[in-house]
Amino acid sequence: MAETNGNQQRQWPRYYYLLVPLVAILLTLAMIELLLALFWPVPPSMSMNMYYKADPVTGFAHEPSAVGRYPTGILAIANSQGFRDNVVTVQKPPGTQRILVLGDSFTVGVNVEMEESYPQVLERMMNESSDTPVEIINAAVGGSDPFQYAQYFEHHGSKYSPDEVMVGFFVGNDTYSTTTSVEQIATVVNGQRVSRKAAEGSFVQLRVMLHQNFNLVRLLQGFSFIEVSTTRQDCEDFSHNLLNIARNRLRNHRVDLSSQPKFSANAVNQIERIKHKADRMGIPLTVLLIPDELQINKKLREGLVPPNELHIYDFAMPQQLLAEEFAALGIATLDLLPFYVQDERCLYMNDSHWTPQGHAVAASAIAQYVSDPARKPSSVPGTAIHPGAVSTSAQQVTLGEAVTIIHSYVDVLRARGEKKSSIFDSSLLPFPKDRIKAAAIVLNLAATDPAEKESFIGIAKSLALYQPDVGDNPIPLEGERSEGTSWRSVVEPEMQNTERAFAETQR
Repeated sequence: MAETNGNQQRQWPRYYYLLVPLVAILLTLAMIELLLALFWPVPPSMSMNMYYKADPVTGFAHEPSAVGRYPTGILAIANSQGFRDNVVTVQKPPGTQRILVLGDSFTVGVNVEMEESYPQVLERMMNESSDTPVEIINAAVGGSDPFQYAQYFEHHGSKYSPDEVMVGFFVGNDTYSTTTSVEQIATVVNGQRVSRKAAEGSFVQLRVMLHQNFNLVRLLQGFSFIEVSTTRQDCEDFSHNLLNIARNRLRNHRVDLSSQPKFSANAVNQIERIKHKADRMGIPLTVLLIPDELQINKKLREGLVPPNELHIYDFAMPQQLLAEEFAALGIATLDLLPFYVQDERCLYMNDSHWTPQGHAVAASAIAQYVSDPARKPSSVPGTAIHPGAVSTSAQQVTLGEAVTIIHSYVDVLRARGEKKSSIFDSSLLPFPKDRIKAAAIVLNLAATDPAEKESFIGIAKSLALYQPDVGDNPIPLEGERSEGTSWRSVVEPEMQNTERAFAETQR
C-alpha cells in the first residue's frame, strides 16, 4: 500500500503489512470474547475446582487465601491456612474440643456452599448440644486419596492439637487406591491439577491460563459443559456425566473384587499409618465410610446393570470388607450407608456428590455417633466399634447392609422369575451364603431395638419374599442372647399381606 502526494509516492514499511492484519485479528478475537462473556459465557470444565498449589508432602494442596469456582458457580475459597473452612487459631483454646477431619471432595463439600458441608454442619450441631465449645477443622482436599490423608496427618496432624481425627473415606474412590508415593500423584500448574507427564509438556502453563481465563479458548477446546447445574428433578434424573461416573465405579462392587482383602490392602495400610500417629498422640481415630449412590439408588443400578448380571455385584460391599479389616487393626468405623438407605429423599447430585441435605444426613449421623456414651476410643487396640453392626464369627453386617442384601436378592429373584423358596439355592446366590445368614441375624436382632422397629417394618415388604431359617426366637451371638421379640413376629402382618400380593404375581 502506498500514499500518493503529488508526484511523490510514499512507501509503507513492510512490517505494516503484517501488523495491520494481526491487529485486525486480535480486535476481532477480543470482540468475540466480549460478546461471549456478555451473552453466552462458556462454563469452565469440570477441572475448575479449588485453586491448588503443588505440595512436596501430599502432591497438591489448596492454595491459602485463593479463590476458585465450582462448575455450579459456587465460590471455592480456601482460608489463610489452606482449608475450605473458617480460620482457627493454631493453639487450641482452653476447654475446646477439636476434631480434625481428613478426606476428599465429599468432605470438602464440592458444589455446595462451605456452610453446607458436613464438617460445618456437624460443628453447629455439636455446639448446639454441648456445653463444651467444639471446633471441627476441615483439612480435606478434593481429589486426594488415603495415601495423601496419611501423608498430611503424619506431617501436620499434631499442628492443631486435635482431640480426635476422622477420615471421610469414600468407598467409590478410596477402597482400591494404589498410591504409595508422591510421584504417583498429580501436580499443579496455574492452580489446576494436571498429571506430571502433562506438566512436562510444552506450553502447558500457557494453555491452562488461556483455558481458565477466556471463553473463546474453552469453546474452541471443547471442554465446556452444556449443563452446569448438578441438581435433579427427581432421583431418576441422571445426567450423562453421572451415568459415566457410576459406570466406572461399578467394578468397586464386583463380588470377585470387593470380597478379597488384597485389593484394598493399600488403602487399609494408609489408614493404619494414621492410626499409628493418632496412637502416639493419644487420640481416637474414626473412619467414616461414605457410600456411593450405586449402593442406594435402585433406579441407577437398573440403568447400568442388566438383570442377568446382578449376581456379579454385591452393593453392600465394600463396607463390610473394610469394617472387618479396620476392626482387626483396632480402628473404629462409622458406616453411613444405613442412614442413606433408610432416607427416601434424593441426596446426591448429578456430579455424584451429596446435596446439602445429604451433607446434613452425614452430620447428624456423626453427631449421634460422637455423643454416644458407649463409644470406646479407637486408639486402644481391640476396641474398634462399628455402630449398628452385629458380629458373627465370620461376618460383620450392619442393618443398612442387611437391607441392601435383601433388596439385592429381591432384584435377582424378580429378574429370574423365581419364588421365595429359591432363596438358598446356591446357584442363585450372588453373595456368600454366610453373609445372608449374618444379614438374617442382624434383621432378627434389629427388632429387639425399639428405635429400629419403625424403619425395620418399612422394609417388611421386601423381607416377606424371604423367610431365612433363623427361627422365631432371638438368636444368641457369641455367647450372648438378645432380648425382645423376633423379627418374624414384628413384621408378621406386613409379611402376610405382601406374600399374598407376591403370590398373585407368580400365578
